[in-house]
Order: sequence, then structure tokens, then C-alpha cells
Amino acid sequence: MKKLALVSSLLLMSVLFLAGCSDEPSPEERFAAYTKLWNKQDFTKMYEYLSPETKKEISADEFAERYEKIYKGIEVDQLKVNYKQPKEEKKHKDGEEVNLAYTVDMSTMAGEVNSDHQATLIKEGEGDQENWYIKWDESYIFPQLKAGEKISVQTYPAIRGEIVDRNERGLAMNGTVSEVGIVPEKMTNETETVKKVAGMLNMSTDEIDKKLTQSWVKPGYFVPIKKMSSDNTAALEKLLAIPGVSVNNTEARIYPYKESTAHLIGYVGAASAEDLEKLQGKGYTASDDIGKRGLEEVLEGRLKGKPGGKIYIRTEAGEEKVIAEKPAEEGETITLTIDAELQKDIFKQYKNEAGSATALDPVTGETLALVSSPSFDPNKYIFGITKEEQKALEEDSRKPLLNRFSSTFAPGSTIKALTAAIALKNGVDPNEAIKIQGKTWAKSTWKDHSITRVSDPGVPIDMEKALIYSDNIYFAQKALGLGKEKFTSGLKAFGFDEPLNYDYPIKA
Repeated sequence: MKKLALVSSLLLMSVLFLAGCSDEPSPEERFAAYTKLWNKQDFTKMYEYLSPETKKEISADEFAERYEKIYKGIEVDQLKVNYKQPKEEKKHKDGEEVNLAYTVDMSTMAGEVNSDHQATLIKEGEGDQENWYIKWDESYIFPQLKAGEKISVQTYPAIRGEIVDRNERGLAMNGTVSEVGIVPEKMTNETETVKKVAGMLNMSTDEIDKKLTQSWVKPGYFVPIKKMSSDNTAALEKLLAIPGVSVNNTEARIYPYKESTAHLIGYVGAASAEDLEKLQGKGYTASDDIGKRGLEEVLEGRLKGKPGGKIYIRTEAGEEKVIAEKPAEEGETITLTIDAELQKDIFKQYKNEAGSATALDPVTGETLALVSSPSFDPNKYIFGITKEEQKALEEDSRKPLLNRFSSTFAPGSTIKALTAAIALKNGVDPNEAIKIQGKTWAKSTWKDHSITRVSDPGVPIDMEKALIYSDNIYFAQKALGLGKEKFTSGLKAFGFDEPLNYDYPIKA
């Protein structure tokens, strides 16, 4: 009986021992847990899996900061660390190093990055601390990376697409302008230089002082103050005569047709915080220009292009190891049906009076001109419009910032020709004359409404005379005579009630 009890005890101890052994994580399980944290980019918890020897080389803060800075700098997205845990795990001896293969896939500012690597785990520690730990080094970030080397990024900006008219005349172009700046160490009298430059550039001295006191400014640096047209040679020569002033050429968006196409084309400007929030995930940064109004805004997605870049390692010897590289894609050059010269001629006819005009090709239906007057020079927004200039535009009673052609209006007398066509189609006799007395008429059932015509010719009116005199009463009576169903059906035949498939947004 005693022997039986002893055997039972030994068996129970063996079962408990084996159960205890099975609860101890394997290197495969440990690394699988590590990759889950990696996919979450939980670098602080990842650090807990590193071997004691590794931890002597890098602190928890340094480890997390290293990953965070690199991943942020290269704009890591869709990170996927892949490790396939085997169904049957091997038995490993104490002190044995275990190598486990894994892959890392990610999207970056320089395109897709895919790498194959091998993790090394070793069993270390004593008692409760005994476990499998990762022998981490810099190559876990990228296989090409070694201790002491740095990851660098170079951005390739996308060239914005241009907008041209039907004859390839430039409406929104990438050109060169002059950028006036100041080199602080070359000023002989700072107060005098700032005052003169402010006066010539229509700026305040405070605005210039703010630019000169930016944190990055050093005595020998060129500090950009304002852009201006390179054609303004007289003003540029006067500015260059001021001690400390320098002028560089710089790329900028230019609008050759100025006021005549301002409402149609619009202009670009620096992306605001609100813009970046709306465009999140579309590759925009605070240094980007985006369309602010007009077709520059409407066609932003086609004009923008896609920036490229390069991610590379700068070795201690100064050599370059490229991890990923993607060329920039230029934006689309868009050809409009607009005739720029016709647009300019129509605009001139308004002589800054308020109004709008549209010119269409009667055969193709193509839009040849979209004019709104008065207007503004969009180039001023590129050169840097002053607060005073902006205020003057906003407070101008003629409303030069109002885009009149994008608004809807009552069709006016143009509806009479359509009413005549509908009436003829429904059997109305165009030669039948109606006796209308006076300039005002109202149906007997109307209470507060009436129709008024410009003049009373004093004779019965048929369809021809009604068109000649633009007789409101004649066409109102004909429309009422047709009835709601026939009249609205006739209007629908001319496209009424159909969605207006037009690239430029129309506001009711």
C-alpha cells in the first residue's frame, strides 16, 4: 500500500513538473508576442523583450525614440511585421541561440519598403526572470542599418500641373519671379534699411522685423521678405541700391491674364491647418501650396501631382546606402475650352462695371469664356498681398471678390424663345393675335400677382410681335394656356431639371 502511495506521489509530481514546463513560453511564442507589439508600434513594451546585454547598450527611452523618429521621418504607414509561428515548436537547449525568420512591409514617403530578416533569441536570467529574450541591434529597424549610422530623407517635390486655354496659352503657369530679401550682416543701418524696404514693398516695418528675428536667421543668411514680378526692373534696381538688400530668382505660380481670368482660374496659397485636416492622408504638408479658389481649387486633385523621395543611410564613411526611392510624379497639364483672348476682350468691355458674361460655342456647346467683373489680380496673392490691400478688396462696394458667373440667375427674357418653341410644338397658331390693353395684366384668380410689360404697342400681338417687343404678358398667357404639364414637359426637353454636369461649381 505504501509503495502504491509513493508511486502515485511520484506520478503526480511528474505531471505537475511537466505542466510547469509547458507553461514556460517558447522562443517562438515570445517573438510572436514581440511582433504584435511591433505592429502596434508600442516601442516601450517592445523594449521589455530585449536581452539584458542589449539593454546595457541602449536605454528604454533611446530605443523608443529611435524607432519613433525614424518612422515619423519616413512617414511609415500600413506597417506589417510578419512572423509565422510553427504549429510544432522545436525543443531548445539552455544557452542555445534561436534564429527566427520574419519580414517587414511598410508604406513610406519613398514608396513600399519590404525586408527579410532574422531575429536571434537567447534564454537568459534566473528564477522568475528566466525567459527568452531578443538580441536586438540596429539591423532590426532596417537590415542595412548598423550602429552609429543615421537614416536620412530627401524629398522630391511634385511639379504642379499648368492650366492652358484651347490654343495652349498659359492661364496658370509655373514661372520665375524675383524674391526680395535682406542679408542682416550687410546692413549698414538696420533701422534705415527696414524703413526704406517697407516703404517700397508696401509693408509695415513690424512685418519685416518679424521676418528678420525668426529663430533660424543668422547674420550671413538671406532672409526672404517678399516676391515681386521680375518685369518690375525699375523697382528692383532701387531696392538693390539699399545696403543689405539682395534679390534672388525663385519659382512661383503666375497668372498671365491677371484680372480677366482671376475668378475662373483662382490662385494657390499655403495650406492652412484647416486645409491639412480636410486633406489628411492625401500627402499634403504645411509647406505645400494648394488651390484656394477657382479652377486651381476645383482641379486640385489633378494639378497637384505626387511627391517622391529617397530614404537612405549615411554611413560613418560618408557613403550612401539607399533603402527606398520613388520619383515625383508631375501634376496634369489641363487644357480648357476657354479662349483666353476672347475672355480678356469681354472683360475689357465691362470697364470694371459689375456684371458677368458667358460665351458658348453654339455648335459644340463648349465654354469659350466665363467672365466676372470687377475683378482682382491673383498674382498679388502669390507675391504676398498686404492686409491693407485685402481689406480694400473686401470693402469695395463693387465687390471685386464676388464671382458673379458662378451664381444662378432668373433666365429673364431668354425663356420667351423657349416658351414660343413649346407653344409651337403644342399646336399654338403663331399668327393668332391677342388683344392686350395696358402694361399690366393679372388672371382673375390671382390676388397679389400681376405681369408687367415694357410698353403697350397699341395693336393686337402675335408671336412675331411678341418676340420683337419682348412682351411678357403675351408669353405668360401662352404658358398658362398650355397648362402646367405641357409647359414643364416642354422645358424638360430643353434640359431643365437635369443635373448640370459642369466642372465649375455653380451656386444657387
